[in-house]
Formats: sequence, structure tokens, C-alpha cells
Amino acid sequence: MKKMGHIHIPKCAGSSLNKMLYKQFELSPKHFTGVVYQKQTDRTLDVVIDSPDFFELSNRQFVSGHVSFKEMALLQRNFIFTVLRNPYERFFSLFTYNITRALKSSNIPHLQGYENKTFIEHLAFLSSRKINTTYSQLIADYPDPISKLLIDRVFFRDNELLCRTTINKALSRLDVIYYCDMSLLLSHLTQLSLVPVLKPIIENVSSIPINIKMGCNQATFKKLIDENCWLEVEILKQAHQLYPETIIKPCIDFDDFLNGIKDRFSLLFD
Repeated sequence: MKKMGHIHIPKCAGSSLNKMLYKQFELSPKHFTGVVYQKQTDRTLDVVIDSPDFFELSNRQFVSGHVSFKEMALLQRNFIFTVLRNPYERFFSLFTYNITRALKSSNIPHLQGYENKTFIEHLAFLSSRKINTTYSQLIADYPDPISKLLIDRVFFRDNELLCRTTINKALSRLDVIYYCDMSLLLSHLTQLSLVPVLKPIIENVSSIPINIKMGCNQATFKKLIDENCWLEVEILKQAHQLYPETIIKPCIDFDDFLNGIKDRFSLLFD
């Protein structure tokens, strides 16, 4: 049986997927954020190579973590996959997720008062913290100098073919990349004989305030979404080229995204 490794990109239905697979393989959840040679005091969830935790994870049939491809490969996986999502939706859901967590618990220091933050204040919060992204987990560790230059949009525009080729090569290291469609994902894993027939877990969606304060006008919101998501859009497009059967929605439309969140929330623009 192949040892599976799920590179868990935040806000891409990974938690729901992990619950099903941990249950299937009768494993207790094991959350980790890195595979390192020496643990840093501010990264308590990293796994140190050759430690008991490292060997325990290496022997598991299924592991999942907010890690890079290189780190996942160190755990001796022979089937590595990830799940992508509409970049606009993923980015905005980080905001609403933090609001939900803040409302549920007042014991998370960095989220105190988050339910009152605007979207603009959320961006300032993200810039002050190291947040996992599709780029940092799938591309940044690729051994090519170009991989480190991709985040420069001017460089990307001047060298589009070279940059897209680098993204393509980095993504091709994975065995498969899925779009955020749980039914399709589980069906494909079953076809590969990696898991039996599983049905998606239906979870209650946490309620959050209907009114979402934006702190900007709609035109500025569109500009900010583009500035923060353009590279993930490029990554999704390349993933579709590599895995067209499992990446089923490569096209990103801002108006469709905006209408979708307006159906769920009342966006209070300036």
C-alpha cells in the first residue's frame, strides 16, 4: 500500500479531507508545520528529523501537514498530493475564518478583537505574520533560482514563459493536484485504489456576522485581491495544464467570486 502525503494548503478543504482519511486509516490526527533539522523556539509544531515523531510519521500510511513538497518527501512518501481552490475565495476565507475563530474563543491572543477588523486591517495582520501559501508550499522550495524570483510581478511579466515553465516543473513533482471538490477527489483516490469508497463528511458551517466591514471601496477591493492572488492564479492555471482531469476550474472570474460572497455576506464597502 502506498504511503500518502497531503500537502495541506490552508482553506482548501484540507481539514475535512484529513478527518475522513485519519478515520479510514485509524490514525490519530497529527498536526505539524515543518520537517526540520533543528527546532526553533517559535515553531513548536515542527518535526525534527530523526526524532521519535519523525519516525512515527514516516511509518504512517497517511500524513498531512502545512509543509512544502521537499519536507513532505522527507517523510518517505510515494504518493504526494495537494488540493487547490479558487485563489480569490481562499484568500478571502482566511479573513472570515479568523473572524469565526475570534468569535468562538477569546483565548487566542493574536485574534482578540478580530471580529471587529476590516478587510484592510486583515491585510496588515497577514503582512505581520508568516502565512502558508500555495507558492510557499509548492513552488518556493523548487531547486531553480527562478522559483525565488516568481513573486516579483514585474519579473514575471518580463519572463512569462520562463516563469510558467518553472511553476510547471515544480508542480509536476506531485503525483496529482486536486481542485477543491471533495466528491471528485474521493472518487479519484478510490479509482487509484488508495482508499475505499468514501462519502464526504457533511459539516455544519460556522455562522459569522452577516455584515463584513471592508474598510475600502469595491474598486480598491478588486485591486487588492488581484495584488494578493495573481501568483496563485498563475499556479492554478499551470496545475490545470498538468492535471486537467482533477483541476476542473482553471478560470478565475472576479465578478463571479464577488457575487458569491455577496450571497453569503453583506459587504460594507466605504
